[in-house]
Formats: sequence, structure tokens, C-alpha cells
Amino acid sequence: MGFNKYFKIYEGELTRKGKTIHNYRFADEREWRYTPKMRGNKNFKDWLLAQNYDTTEKKKAENAKLVNERLYFNANQILYIIVKEESEINEIINHIKSVKGKNYTMDEVDRLTTRILSCERIINDF
Repeated sequence: MGFNKYFKIYEGELTRKGKTIHNYRFADEREWRYTPKMRGNKNFKDWLLAQNYDTTEKKKAENAKLVNERLYFNANQILYIIVKEESEINEIINHIKSVKGKNYTMDEVDRLTTRILSCERIINDF
């Protein structure tokens, strides 16, 4: 049972806003997974939230259970920001400056912009 928190469906149906995509490849999402340790007397089923919620109210209620679970990290811990194409780099720089500038110092924002690499560059240079 403890390994369930690391599992992810590779491919299957994805339904969002009433539209279903068949053979959606979840592995292409490139998302991070953070699985906090259970504390206290919490039941494992309470932590297994990988289900579809048919109403906004149900989703909000489940999200409320996680309000104190956050993953904190600082700009120095980000080593790479990888984008697909070189043409996306300016957009990412502008996004970092507009969004993260509120949480990080300008030195940290500048450092983050130096961590951007494109897949194109990686393929060509290495």
C-alpha cells in the first residue's frame, strides 16, 4: 500500500471540463510529485486523493485537507529550467520576473534566468 503514492497512470482517458481525450499520455506532463509523510493518526485512505471529483465542492473539501502541506524550496535549489525550444526562453524569463520577483530577490531572479536551457541546445551541444 505504501508504494501507491508513487504510481501514476502512463496512458489512459483524461476528462476535463466535459471533454474526454482518449489515449492521453500522462507521462508527457513532466510533473513533479511530492508525497509528504503521514503524521499522527491519519488514515492512509485520507491521503489517497487520486480520484475524480464530480463537483467543485468535493474538490475544495479535499484540497482543504492539504492546506498545511506545502513544499518549500528556494531559488538556489533550482539547478535547471528546461524548455523545449530556444524561442521559449524570453517568455520564461518574463514569467520568472513577473511572478517570482514577488517572492525572490532580484539577484535570485537573475540567477534563475541563467538556469534556463532548451532541449534544442542540449541536443545540439551535447
